[in-house]
Amino acid sequence: MAMCKEAKRTLPRPKVGDFCTNAMEQGFSDACVSLCMEERPVQRVAQTCRAAAIEMPRPTVRRWCEHGYNVAFEKTVKDLKSHFKTEAAPAPVVEQRRAPEPEPVKASEPEAVTPSASEEVRQAQHRDSSLRGGAAAAAVKATIPITIGEETKDLLVYEGQNAEEAVVVFCRANVPDDVSSCIRQLLSTVLEKLEESN
Repeated sequence: MAMCKEAKRTLPRPKVGDFCTNAMEQGFSDACVSLCMEERPVQRVAQTCRAAAIEMPRPTVRRWCEHGYNVAFEKTVKDLKSHFKTEAAPAPVVEQRRAPEPEPVKASEPEAVTPSASEEVRQAQHRDSSLRGGAAAAAVKATIPITIGEETKDLLVYEGQNAEEAVVVFCRANVPDDVSSCIRQLLSTVLEKLEESN
């Protein structure tokens, strides 16, 4: 909250501080969810502070909103960079401009097929279960019923798995089109249910 300490003292008093705090929380969420899903974090400061741009006093509210978002986003990416190994040092993409050389045709090698999104989710779940070991994979710590549309599906939390990992696996399997909003909606509920069960 130190990021918005000065904004909370700026007049009009609760309004400027509230815009800064809300933007700060959104900046943290945008960076954290992207890193959790092993994606490159993308700033969405324009979307987050769109409403602040028309609030009075005009430049003040928008500036503090952007400040809260940018500082929280950058701090989250910096602090969590070492936590998520795949995002620690992304390799830069270098494009080379030379004519492609024809490759010799080998009859013994099958062509590589890129898996679809649902196949990738199944592979990720298989990797998760294989990491836990055959018999240990059946050790379910908690089962939380989640309603998606009109269907109720069970979110399984295994021994040795934290709530964030369980929610990411569940959202990738059941809501592949909007994983980040699924995580935002479910994470607090799952954490609450797990605390109740302990």
